[in-house]
Amino acid sequence: MAKYLLGLLLTSTLVGCGSSGTTDEIARPAVAITNLVGIWKNPNPVCYRILLDDGSWRQIAEGPVKLTERIYQESYLYYEDQDINCLTATGAKNYTYSIDWHAPISTETKTGAVRASLTGPTISASGNIVHYDAQLPPITIKALFHEQNGTLTSYFEEQNLLVDTEGYPLGTDTPSSSYVRSSVNQ
Repeated sequence: MAKYLLGLLLTSTLVGCGSSGTTDEIARPAVAITNLVGIWKNPNPVCYRILLDDGSWRQIAEGPVKLTERIYQESYLYYEDQDINCLTATGAKNYTYSIDWHAPISTETKTGAVRASLTGPTISASGNIVHYDAQLPPITIKALFHEQNGTLTSYFEEQNLLVDTEGYPLGTDTPSSSYVRSSVNQ
C-alpha cells in the first residue's frame, strides 16, 4: 500500500509540473562573448580610390571593427586623394548595428563560435568628409563570430553558403573577414 501511495503521489506531482496552462520551454545555453568583445582591425587593409557624392575623389580603407555586448560597428577611414598609401586619415564613416547574441543550434557549427543578429545600420561620420543625413532602411543580418589565438573571423549570411536551419552561417567555409585584436581601446 505504501508503494501505491508513493506512486500515486509521484504521479500527481509529475502531472502537476507545467500544468499552469503554459508550455514549458527548454532554455538555450548562455553564450560566452568575452573573447569577442573589443576593437579589431584588418591586418592588411586595402587602400582604394572612390568618388564621393560631392564629386571629389578620396582614398578609403577599412578601419577598426568594434564589438560590444550591444553593438557591432564597422568603420571606414577616408584619406586625401593624393595619400595613395592611406597613411593619414582625415575622416571616418561608421556603420553601427545593434547586436543580439545567440547560441548555435547546429552540431555542424564551428566549435566555439557564437551566432548574432545584426540590425541597422545607423551611419555617422567624423572629420573632413561630406556626410548626408540620409539613413539606410534597417536590415537584419545573420552572422557568426569566432575568436582563436587573437584572430576574429566573421561569417555573414549573404557571403557564406553553408548555413544552419535558421539561416546562420556554420563557420565551416571561408570567412567573410578576419581581424586581429587592436592595441587601441576605444
